[in-house]
Amino acid sequence: MRVCVEFDDFSPRNSNFGLLEDLKDHYKDFKVTLFTVPWEIRWGEPTPITEEKYRPFCEAIKKSVDWIEIALHGLTHAPMEFEKMSYEGAKKRIVVAEKMLINREITYAKIFKAPHWKISEGAEKAAFQLGFHVMKDGYYNWNLKDEMPKGKDFLIAHGHIQNTMGNGLEEIMPKLLKLPTNTKFMWLSEHLGAKRVNSPKVLKTLKEMRVKK
Repeated sequence: MRVCVEFDDFSPRNSNFGLLEDLKDHYKDFKVTLFTVPWEIRWGEPTPITEEKYRPFCEAIKKSVDWIEIALHGLTHAPMEFEKMSYEGAKKRIVVAEKMLINREITYAKIFKAPHWKISEGAEKAAFQLGFHVMKDGYYNWNLKDEMPKGKDFLIAHGHIQNTMGNGLEEIMPKLLKLPTNTKFMWLSEHLGAKRVNSPKVLKTLKEMRVKK
């Protein structure tokens, strides 16, 4: 069985790193795609990843680059952030989000999902022209709030990093832990053929880590 596991709303405010690491401990070949908000403004306090106090969050991502894949989930996750956005406005926000990831030397996949799935024609065009695969509601075939579909050998499992919509990571952990131990986990970029923007420094660190093993 092949499975792409992906979660929305990953940020310094919502990371659930401990639970992700539990999955990695359980499945040695576990991989996950995390749709990330580089400048989350919800929950009462903005959390731009470029601020020094969020360096540990970024370093944890970089150390896990061999199994965690970062994808883009808007810039701030403002309500319906891209629903009525112009082409130029969307392009600027996406470029800023990319620059924030690059500034922190975080490797990421060229995959874009607008908050709440809402994206204007101009914003979609901007993301596409910047080289992104634009994801829309319905691309997955397993909403993790539901039981695992039967009779399928390839699943895209969709949920949220925090408990919401009934498919939060903490809520659905028991379901993921029931997957066969020989499950082949894939990043969404591998399924889509999406480009990954690699930080040379991150790749060098990863190579050194593997040599030490």
